[in-house]
Amino acid sequence: MKTWLMGLYEFFQAYKTVWTEIWKIRHQLDTPDREKDENEFLPAHLELIETPVSKKPRLIAYLIMLFLFLALVISIVSHVEIVATATGKLAFSGRSKEIKPIENALVKEIFVEDGQFVEKDQLLLHLTALGADADQQKTKSSLSLTKLERYRYEILLEAVAADRLPLIELTKDEFKHATEEDKTRIRYLITEQFEAWQKQKYQKELALQRREAEKQTVLANIRKYEGSSRVENERLKDLKKLFNSKSTSKHDVLTQENRHIEAVNELAVYKSRLNEVESDLRQAKEEIHLITQLFRADILEKLKQNVEAEKQLSLELEKNEQRQIASVIRAPVSYVQQLKTHTVGGVVTTAETLMVIAPEDDVLEVTALIQNKDIGFIEVGQDAVIKVETFPYTRYGYLMGKVKNITLEAIEHPQLGLVFNSIISIDRKTLSGKDGKEIELGSGMSVTAEIKTGERSVISYLLSPLEESVSESLRER
Repeated sequence: MKTWLMGLYEFFQAYKTVWTEIWKIRHQLDTPDREKDENEFLPAHLELIETPVSKKPRLIAYLIMLFLFLALVISIVSHVEIVATATGKLAFSGRSKEIKPIENALVKEIFVEDGQFVEKDQLLLHLTALGADADQQKTKSSLSLTKLERYRYEILLEAVAADRLPLIELTKDEFKHATEEDKTRIRYLITEQFEAWQKQKYQKELALQRREAEKQTVLANIRKYEGSSRVENERLKDLKKLFNSKSTSKHDVLTQENRHIEAVNELAVYKSRLNEVESDLRQAKEEIHLITQLFRADILEKLKQNVEAEKQLSLELEKNEQRQIASVIRAPVSYVQQLKTHTVGGVVTTAETLMVIAPEDDVLEVTALIQNKDIGFIEVGQDAVIKVETFPYTRYGYLMGKVKNITLEAIEHPQLGLVFNSIISIDRKTLSGKDGKEIELGSGMSVTAEIKTGERSVISYLLSPLEESVSESLRER
């Protein structure tokens, strides 16, 4: 081990000695300074060695290195914006109103023109629904008849309760649409029904009176035979006493006993007849009450049906009146933007847009479709640059906006697949033209929205393909 260390020490010591000696004569080893023409007369290989190298390549190399260094610093320090591109169009906010008919109708009158300013509630169109007038007239007539029928049954109920027919008054306002023919018919029906009920009731009351008279006759016979049976019984007792004292014959006793039995039997017959008559009386009274109850129940049932029919007809009349009101279209807000109906007498169909009414202070917004791959990075409130396709942004500029709303559920798009609808507000609705004039933007113009989702450094952007390649390459199958 010691020998190895000594050898290493002597090795470095030899190099040190050589280096020291050369260092002492270093000035003698330098090439003598020569002029340019002297170098040109040297041998070729010495000329190449002795001639100084040009400074230009070195300067260019330094400049290249400086440029690369500055580019590296800038790529590390500077950042670029990350944007998500969404296509869409300009549209007015939800305050614009589409005017549509509620049913198929004919255009009777048009009161406005396209682009005309209108006040709220100003007349726009007058439509005529097919068959609306006839339906309304028919409903009014049916409702008037139903009210007359209801009055008829109400009067009959009052007549049954009072047992007399009250005064029939058909001059109320609710009967003003009824014809005199209908009123006369109702008066006749009321009188006829009441008199028919009175006749039935009168017949039953006559039968009841006959039963009452029959009852009185039976009661008189009962009183007669009760007295007769007592008298015959006393006679029988007296004859039995005389028979016991041998003062009369047995034949006389038997004859008197037979008379007493006949009187008792007649009394029993009339008492049984009294029970039958009283049962008939109760039945007659019940029949009178039943006639009244059935007549009253029939009136109540028909009155109930009539009231229900009146309610239905009132609703139908209200519906027809609403149809008439809906046929006269008035302006809900400021001015007519798109008038699509120009022909008087033309037919319009249900849910067909007749015109669009936009408020005077309505604002333009961007409705854009965000692709599924970008939706995870977009949030409400992010800035966006809006470029109108009609006007190149390099000449006319662009609009600034913010994401206002994003739907939570995707919709199917035939070209883009599943996309999310979004609304982006814009800072203005004009662009500057070539001559400095403001160009008014309109609804329906196609736009491209570049939504700023974040920032990243330039170096990370440049190295991302390399990182992706390395990440994908270092995998085991």
